[in-house]
Amino acid sequence: MLEKETILSEKSWIPTDYGFFHTKENIKFVKISNRDSLKDILKFFDLMSRQEKFGVICNSFKESDLQLLRDKKISYCIPEREIKIFSSKNSEIEGEPFSINEQLHKINPTIIVSPSGLEIVDTIFKLDESEIQSTPAKISKTYNLSRSKLSTIMTAFKVKKLFDLKGKLLDLPPTWWFESFNNPITKRKMTPFKTVKTRKYVLKGSNDLTQFQDKIIKLKEQKIEVEIGGISYLNLLGVLRSPEFDLLVRADQLVAVVELLDLRPAKKGEVANLVWITPLIGGIKSEKLEAKKICSTNALKRINVLRYLWGLNYDEERVKEERRNILEEYFNEIRKRHN
Repeated sequence: MLEKETILSEKSWIPTDYGFFHTKENIKFVKISNRDSLKDILKFFDLMSRQEKFGVICNSFKESDLQLLRDKKISYCIPEREIKIFSSKNSEIEGEPFSINEQLHKINPTIIVSPSGLEIVDTIFKLDESEIQSTPAKISKTYNLSRSKLSTIMTAFKVKKLFDLKGKLLDLPPTWWFESFNNPITKRKMTPFKTVKTRKYVLKGSNDLTQFQDKIIKLKEQKIEVEIGGISYLNLLGVLRSPEFDLLVRADQLVAVVELLDLRPAKKGEVANLVWITPLIGGIKSEKLEAKKICSTNALKRINVLRYLWGLNYDEERVKEERRNILEEYFNEIRKRHN
């Protein structure tokens, strides 16, 4: 009985970038968002080394899926419902419902994935060792963060210190962030870079990256509320070489931006020198696109990375891939400084 309890104990599970690792049985449990991905993940398992053991975590398995996993002797977990582990001793261990890192998975996405929430998270991640020891009230005042929002986040994670909150946030697996980013409810207070109101224009002349940046700076100097979008961000990072750019613009200044950038509506089939413009109902400041604390004039250093990754809602696979890569690199860098 003790062995079974030890194997099923929550202490045996370590969060990873793919899901969880079961330390007692050395099983890599891959978390999938829905059962439609099961066939693909099983193909992946077949290609991996026979010496590695895999399992699957999913909330929406059907009985036919479970039978398939049992036939293949692949361990599985349905949070809050069922666990079945095929141990190295050729025994099958089943458990009563329990929650893997229960607190992490019960965090409401909107507690973090909102303009003020992502602004707070990005700021906390960038605090140095001395600043993160400050009180939440002091940090809120210093960086003009929403004190009530910070309090809500800390209450949700059951922590009282910013250092502990940072650790809890870093424990959230990448799957949590992607699923939260894709949750429609998070769009109530933020605007993604592509919406049904996004319009396609053509920039006359060369769509040079440096020249385009200069034009945006000049627009801001004229009190135009405008900011680069997701494709522009990837171009600036150098991870995407695209002949197009995108912008977020305050709705009542859209006409002025079109005139000042000398744009014209794109014709059907045009693919060169494209500029996608998404109008905002509110002002640009409410979107919280700029990062706190960074005083550098480098445009990339002023960007709230998490906010930009949330807004990258394009369907293109290359964009989705870079979104995943940037998120992983972002958290890997933060973890290095945290440990």
